[in-house]
Amino acid sequence: MFQKILLCLLLLSVSSCKEKTEEQVIRLGTSPDFPPFEFKKDGQITGFDIELAKQIAKKLDKKLEIHELDFNSLIPALQAGKVDFIASALTITAERSANVDFSIVYYQAAIAGITKEDQAISKTEDLANKKIGAQLGSIMESFAKEQQNQLPNISITSLANNLHLLQELKLGRIDVLLLEEGQVKEILGANPHLIAHIFPKSGNGYAIAFNKGSKLTSLFNQAIDSLNKAGTITEIETTYLKGEQVKSSNLIKALAYIPAGILVTLQYALISVFFGLVIGTILSLCRLSSNRFLKYFAICYLSIFRGTPLLLQLFIMYFAMPALLGIKISAFAAGIIAFSMNSGAYVSENIRAGIESVDKGQFEAAKALGISYRLMMQHIIMPQAIRNILPSLVNEAINMVKESSIISVIGEADIMRRANVVSAEQYSYSEPLMVAAMCYYILVTALSLLAKLLEKRLKKL
Repeated sequence: MFQKILLCLLLLSVSSCKEKTEEQVIRLGTSPDFPPFEFKKDGQITGFDIELAKQIAKKLDKKLEIHELDFNSLIPALQAGKVDFIASALTITAERSANVDFSIVYYQAAIAGITKEDQAISKTEDLANKKIGAQLGSIMESFAKEQQNQLPNISITSLANNLHLLQELKLGRIDVLLLEEGQVKEILGANPHLIAHIFPKSGNGYAIAFNKGSKLTSLFNQAIDSLNKAGTITEIETTYLKGEQVKSSNLIKALAYIPAGILVTLQYALISVFFGLVIGTILSLCRLSSNRFLKYFAICYLSIFRGTPLLLQLFIMYFAMPALLGIKISAFAAGIIAFSMNSGAYVSENIRAGIESVDKGQFEAAKALGISYRLMMQHIIMPQAIRNILPSLVNEAINMVKESSIISVIGEADIMRRANVVSAEQYSYSEPLMVAAMCYYILVTALSLLAKLLEKRLKKL
């Protein structure tokens, strides 16, 4: 049975990882929460970097495949072979250069400081005694740290998403938000009470990142140089940094993008709970087994999966395992495997408690009648155990619905990912979060009602 479950998980991994040949497709990794360079408008990823990548792919006679990830996951995804290159407003730093190769610079950036009107700054020295916000791992964060070493009483808040930092500024938790100059126009347009100051000679150039020794580096350099000479990059810059509006004019249409994530969330939750139930049943039987090897295997499994965060398990499955073992695994397969194995660890203890709650006399009666252990567990003990722990299993399903939101960090378009995308598009948190909350509430309420109906049905049996 255990071998069958592992086989199913492996088949899930393999079947969802069919990719086009490298000769036909180049895979772009990007974090579409940094307008106007990469963002989603009406559900479609667009922006300066995306258009540039499309033009380069056209030059190379390749089909562009876009993979959506969190900014912090981009370089790990590149190193794990999930994508072929990164175009996400990346600046060249010594730390990044130690891990990836960079193309030639395609855009020269400058850093802007956004503040409330009553906290205006006019020079770098004004950052003294300020709380500064900057995107984690960005050149803005490096700039803030440089000023922290030179000016007194500077504290830095680093978050993965610029929209989160914008909200921190609005709430007064930070005094200055450092952003790329190209973002200023849209943010000030959506937030008239904010003002900006451009720091002279503060930014570095943006470049495209590749794996160390990638053959694509020289090909991209030639393409960028050709596009630059032809004036194509200037045209893209004019479109997105001076003309293109990030914010969708239709708020209702933008918010309607969020509920479509219910199917993704439900898919992850239900499949993971099903496999978690099967894995949990096997582990609970191993815990109760007289075989020492099986018993200690189950104990070690539970210790590992209950003793480490689910997010870490997901990262190991999606980033570390492919890099270590040289295998390919899709975001869907990684999520299902990580969630199932984690759920199985918690479900197993519930099932074990359910088995132990069955009256011992039924074990003895089954033995006296000569019923085999397998048939006894299958037809007598397990049905009663499952009935006893049904509320706990429903709670696990509900928890998995909510915990599945972390799948958004590897680019899956679940409810939370879609809410963040709409927030970045609309420069607003309130409406997208309320819609996301409503979606989760509807899912959890529906599951609770189904569980009550199931309980009533079981009581009649």
